[in-house]
Amino acid sequence: MSDLVGDESAFFADYFGRAPYLNAGAFGESYRELLTVVDLDRIVNSEYLRPPYIQLIENSERVPTSKFTADVWVSGERVPDHVVPSKVLDCFRNGATIEWPLIDRDQPSLRMLAAGLSTRFGAPVDVTAFLRPAGTQACGPSCDLVDLFIIQLQGSSCWQLWPTSGRLETGVTRLDPAALGEASGSHSLRSGDVMYLPRNTFHVVAAERSTSLHLVVALRVRRRQDLLSDLVGLAVERDRQAWELVHSRHTSQDELEDQLTTAIGLLTRTLEAPETVAALAEVLARSSGSEVRTTGASFAELARAESWSENPGTVYPFFADLPD
Repeated sequence: MSDLVGDESAFFADYFGRAPYLNAGAFGESYRELLTVVDLDRIVNSEYLRPPYIQLIENSERVPTSKFTADVWVSGERVPDHVVPSKVLDCFRNGATIEWPLIDRDQPSLRMLAAGLSTRFGAPVDVTAFLRPAGTQACGPSCDLVDLFIIQLQGSSCWQLWPTSGRLETGVTRLDPAALGEASGSHSLRSGDVMYLPRNTFHVVAAERSTSLHLVVALRVRRRQDLLSDLVGLAVERDRQAWELVHSRHTSQDELEDQLTTAIGLLTRTLEAPETVAALAEVLARSSGSEVRTTGASFAELARAESWSENPGTVYPFFADLPD
């Protein structure tokens, strides 16, 4: 955690959920251990990769998968949406950004990062990698409905930001710049830099003079309203009849007030019940996503036990050979 934010006390007091935060050089040289273009070469050439675990974006629109996939035959069965590396590279050279959603499922170092953050925040964590061609940018400001950590791994990217606002509650995640007014500032991220963006922070990102590789770590942190919704759900499960539908058009004001008073009393008793604490803890544990973040080593342990030979595999030069 300290690699991302430095002084944790200051981060949570002044920035978390409130304002963007830049931690320049946070990872030092250790950012190379997270993900490299060599790793991306391996993934693209793995032959098991299929959409939606790879997406291409051009002019803020998804590139149709037919542009970079093909059907193949495996063991006599047709397998659709097989990723064709040469087509991916052609799209990239023509200006498309490549996105690897949930890349932490594949990369052990990113799985460990996600697991640590999931435990620290008690929330699901997803990691997405973006490889953006030099000089290209996203079209129009957008925001995310989750908190983000941006980790720059290669090249540099420029992030133009607008003040965090209340538009999240309306579900608006993309706006014309004129509707946002003047940007609050811009930041150029270099390799090893980390930037935190609270949810609902509108931004535009652009690669600068060289190919840019960065990670977006999404924290699906639960807010108070989420916990309240869970508690109401628990109360409803215990006594559905007490939470029956109120027909407001055919109910007097006094009757509505009585029903609401009854509901609030039931919710209060639910909060005071000892079993509620245990039930809510289970809800939080399920929401953290930690059960899918384990890094098992069953086959490695079996290999050591049976003295299997090790094969380092093949390195496929692909994005690694791209010029800066």
